[in-house]
Order: sequence, then C-alpha cells, then structure tokens
Amino acid sequence: MQDQRSGQYSEWRQRLRQFFSLNIRSKIILPYLILTLVVAIIGTYVVITLVTSSLDERLTNHLLEAGRVLSDTLARHELKHVESARIVAFTQGMGKALRDRDQESVATLGQPTAVGLGLECLIITDAEGQEVLHVLRREDGSYGVVSGQFDTLGLWMVQALLEMGDPNGLPRRGIGLHPVDQRYYYFTALPVALEGQVVGVVVVGTSLDTLVPHFKTTSLADVIIYLDGGRAVATSFALAEEPGSVADLLDELSITPEWYERALNSTHSTTGENLTIRGRWYRLARGPLRVGDERLGVFAVALPAHFIVRAGTTSRNTYALLFATAMACVILVGYVISQRITRPLGRLVRTSRAVAEGHLEQRTGIRGADEIGLLATTFDEMTERLAERTRELENLIHIHKEAAGRIRAILSSIGDGVLLEDLEGNFIPLNAAAEAMLEEMAANFLLGPLRELPIGEFEQGLDTPSNPWLLEHRRFQVGRKTISVHSAAVQTDDGERLGTVVVLRDVTAEVEADQLKDAFIAHSILRAVDQMRLDIDEFVF
Repeated sequence: MQDQRSGQYSEWRQRLRQFFSLNIRSKIILPYLILTLVVAIIGTYVVITLVTSSLDERLTNHLLEAGRVLSDTLARHELKHVESARIVAFTQGMGKALRDRDQESVATLGQPTAVGLGLECLIITDAEGQEVLHVLRREDGSYGVVSGQFDTLGLWMVQALLEMGDPNGLPRRGIGLHPVDQRYYYFTALPVALEGQVVGVVVVGTSLDTLVPHFKTTSLADVIIYLDGGRAVATSFALAEEPGSVADLLDELSITPEWYERALNSTHSTTGENLTIRGRWYRLARGPLRVGDERLGVFAVALPAHFIVRAGTTSRNTYALLFATAMACVILVGYVISQRITRPLGRLVRTSRAVAEGHLEQRTGIRGADEIGLLATTFDEMTERLAERTRELENLIHIHKEAAGRIRAILSSIGDGVLLEDLEGNFIPLNAAAEAMLEEMAANFLLGPLRELPIGEFEQGLDTPSNPWLLEHRRFQVGRKTISVHSAAVQTDDGERLGTVVVLRDVTAEVEADQLKDAFIAHSILRAVDQMRLDIDEFVF
C-alpha cells in the first residue's frame, strides 16, 4: 500500500513537472484561455441572473399593475351601475308607483329602462323590502320578468338602505349568487326617494361571467374571484373549459380561509405563490376586491411564468453565444499576440542551439525595436564577435601547430636527449633520443651506481645554488656511460617559471678519449722521466 501511494505521488509529481515544463507558447495561451473561460462563465452567469431577476421583477410589477387596473375597472363599472340605478330611480312616476305598490306601473316604467340601458339584472323593491319588479337578461339576449324566485330581504345592501332611511344615502354594493341562473352577480343598490322619504330600493346587477372577461382584457392577466372564506366563484380560466369541468377548476383554484382573510384585510395587492393550472405555471397576486370603503371579496390576477423561463433560456443562449463569440475572438487575438511573441523566441532558440553546436554562421535575422528585437540583435552581434574570435583562435592554433611541428622536427633531428621538468618535478621526454638515453641509463644503472663527475675549473668558478638542478652544466657517470647534463629554466615574458629544460648528451666517447690522451701523456712523461733519470745516472757515474 505504501509503495502504491509512493508511485501515485511520483506520477502526480511527474505530471506537474511536465505541466510546468511546457513551452512558452503553452504557458502564455493556457492561463490566458483558462482566465477567459472563467470570465466568460462568470459573466454569462451574472448576466443571466440579472436578466432573470429583472424579468421576475417585471412580472411582479405587472401583476401588481394588473391588480390596480382590475380595481379601477371595477370602480368604473360601479359608476355605471350607480348611473343606471339613478336613471331608474329618477324615472318619472317610479317613486309614486312604489309608494302606491303599483306593480304594473313599476313594470311599465322599469322594464323598458332596463332593456334600454342593457342591464343584466334589475331588481326594484318597495319600502318593505318586498320585490316589486325583477328583470333578468337571458343567455340569448332577451329579457324576462322573474317574480317570486329571489328573496330580496337576503340582500344586505337593501336592508341597510331601508334601515338607514336616508333618501340621499350612498350606494351599497355586494356580490351574490342569483337563484334563477345560478350565476354570481355584482350588485349596486341605490334608494328611491319621494317627498323626502325612502319608498324603495333599485338594485342593478352585472354577472361575474360578464365582468371577468372584461377584467382580463383590461388588466392583461387572468382573473380569479374569491368569496365565502376562499372559495373561487369565477375565473377567466373557465373560459377555455368545458361547462362540466368548471366546478372542478374552481375547487382547484380555491384558497384556505387564512389566505382569504389575509388578502381581504391587506391594504394593497400582494404576490402569492406560483400555481400550476392545467399543466402551466402561473404566478398570482392577490388583493381585496374593494369599492370605496367596502371589501366585497378577494381577487387574484395571474400571469404565466413560463415566459420568464423562456426568456431566461433565450437570454442564456443569447448571452452564451455572445460570450462564446467574444471568448473565441479574445482567444484568437491572444493566439496572434502569443505567436508574435513566441515565433521570434523560437527562432532565437533554434539559432542559439545551432551556435552551441558550432554553426557560428547562423543568425536570427530578427529586427525590431522591442525587447525581443534588441535581444536578437545583441545575440547576432555576440555571435559575430564569437565567430571572429574563433577564426582568430583557429589561425593562432594553426600557427602554434606549425611552430610545434617545427620544434618537434628539430627535437627529432638532434641526437641529444631533451627532457622537460614541470613544476611538480616530473620529467617528460620531448624526443626519441631522450627516451633511448633514459632506457640505456636505466640498463647501465645495474652495472654501477649514479656518480656525479667533477667538471674542473668550470665548476670551481660557479657558486653552487640551493637547488642543484638549476646548474647550467653537470656530468654524471652511470655504469660505463658518462652523461653531460645542461639545464635551463623556462619562464614566461612576465617572469613566471614554467619548468626546466634538461639536455642530455652522451659524452662517454669523449671522456674515454680524454682518458686515453691523459694516459698517453702520462706514459710519455714517465718515459721521459725515466730517460732523464738514466741520463743523469750515466752522467753521475
């Protein structure tokens, strides 16, 4: 296990070494590419996040604006209701007919007015709250009188106006279920006065089935109306539904009583949760359905949330393409710049390698005012000077070789042996004669010891130095050989000593000749002496 970990560590270390040993082009482009990629990813993420957040904020603002438009639209319908109710209430003879409970006269006056004003529902009650006239527009557009099927005493706004008894009382409004067509209506009630007395109430109603599509058109959003603790009673989503599935849709859209009370008591529209309706995501904003100071229920406006996702996806793709294009351009520019930097450097490297291999004629040929150009120019000048010095050195070496050849020829031609003694005391033979004499001396050394011979008067005229090898002339006898040694110090022009040159000459024959001559002279002298002695003896005797 330890060996395996050590092997993995070595492998990773080798990979890191290979990574950091990349050429300069890779070292320039790779960090540049990584940095550009990171900046592009971060930029794309930030921009998409900002765009999505902006779209989300726009959706929320649109929802809140749709809620305000819906409230304004309801207020305008309220004004139409009030205007229509006043027309009915102030119709000439209406007050007197209600006071007299003349149902036929009320119908004669009220029904044509309802048809002329295009009212969906018109209810007129007397001072007792009893229904006198009830006109309802059917689905085919015709009008009919409905009698005895609606308990007007159940309308709280009618009771409130009758109990108040103020002929100039403000209109009251509410939302209720009509028992005849089972549709919810928005009602507005206004008192009918005669001689300062309240003699009846006029109620004008418009069905939510008519109002909801209008709300959707004006607010540019789908609309839901909640009543009775959060139960959905009308919605624009039902326009595309089959009649049999509307009830299920309303049950699905209903909210809890807590949510209903919170929205009913809020002072402005608030955004609610995201909701899936028939497989599509919507975002809702709820608020109180308020006219004047009265809160009639809760409404909700809904906008599809898929356009945020679609816009976010479109923005992501757009910005991703934009950043990818920008990144490609940046990489291309970086590659061109790196080429402008690395191409001269590569040429400089190749030229330096060629020069290192001895090709001094190679030049970079790079010219420029930047640092690389100055470096290349300096390198070319240095190579030129190196080539000149190399040529000079080659010429000098050639001259020295010729001189050395001549010296070797001279040394080989002379019969004396020449030795070089270096500063460490080692003897180096410089010619074949020296090697032969050293070998012969070594052989004669067995016949007798090395003995230095006196030189005579020459030796007496010299002062013996501390180093005897610095003598100019000495003579040695080895066996039967007599060697004459001449030495001289080798020095530079500055006086630095390099060694000693020693010249060996075999003077055995000369010594033997001198010895024979001396012996002959001595013999001659002795013979002369003996003759003189004989002559003297003869003379004496």
